[in-house]
Amino acid sequence: MSQKRPIAKRYDLNEYEAKLLKEKARQAGMKEGQLVRELITGYAPTEKPGKDFFDAMNDINKIGININQIAAVANSTGYIDDKFLRQCVEELNKKMLEIKNIVLKAKPYPINYYEKLLIEQKRARAEGRPEPKFGDDLFPDD
Repeated sequence: MSQKRPIAKRYDLNEYEAKLLKEKARQAGMKEGQLVRELITGYAPTEKPGKDFFDAMNDINKIGININQIAAVANSTGYIDDKFLRQCVEELNKKMLEIKNIVLKAKPYPINYYEKLLIEQKRARAEGRPEPKFGDDLFPDD
């Protein structure tokens, strides 16, 4: 629902300021007027994430659908496809890291981080201790 704005304001800008406003609005993924309203209410928008971010979010949505299907089968039959569930969780962990790297522009973990995480999770289950979670430091400097 669009909010009515009966008060129109006009501001004079030079060419540089007009170009800057247009570019900042484009980067934030909004119209110029929306950007100005956001700024005067104390909100400083960030640059709109790129296509990689939205692709990763779609992948997470697909993984979530798979996990919901596993839960539905488990609720109706009492059976859980453990292998498929672990595969979904592994994919989810990878996508979460991908999104974190996109948003924070961080360096990705080396591919062997995932392998090490899976090994440590399996070892923890066998030993009956809590499993390490994604993001835990698996390579301490000791």
